Amino acid sequence: MTGVSLSVINKELGNTTVIDSITPTKTPREDSLLDEIMEDEDDVDQSDIAVDSWEKCLDAGQKVFFKDMFDEDVAGHEKQPEPIEDATGDGVQVGEQSIQLGDVMNMLKKTMKLMRKIDKKVDQLDGRLAPLEEFVKEAQGKVVEVEEAESQGKDKRKKT
Repeated sequence: MTGVSLSVINKELGNTTVIDSITPTKTPREDSLLDEIMEDEDDVDQSDIAVDSWEKCLDAGQKVFFKDMFDEDVAGHEKQPEPIEDATGDGVQVGEQSIQLGDVMNMLKKTMKLMRKIDKKVDQLDGRLAPLEEFVKEAQGKVVEVEEAESQGKDKRKKT
């Protein structure tokens, strides 16, 4: 058998249920670093007024907008990328690309083909939906007939 048995571990621990760290340290400096990294049990998350207000706004359907973060994001998108080297060593500019008419036509053809497929699927669904709608109408008619028959039966019983 290799390792340490569970009974030996339990005997060593005794009644201890909380283990602060099982990471062995060699120097006092490592100990202090480990203490800084590990969270204290008393350090419980406390509510933050700002976050709570954002959550209330989101729950109410409002938008939360951080202008400074938005401006940084926009500025980041406006930066021109640096040229990179391709396999031959020539500089290649990455960024804005010219769109060729052929590319647009290919994209348009693919979109039209997809639209035709969608139309076929919708037509198939329409074909399956018509008998279902007819069945529902018949079922509703039968329910009305049964309710009328029940109400007439109650009226006859009241008269007698």
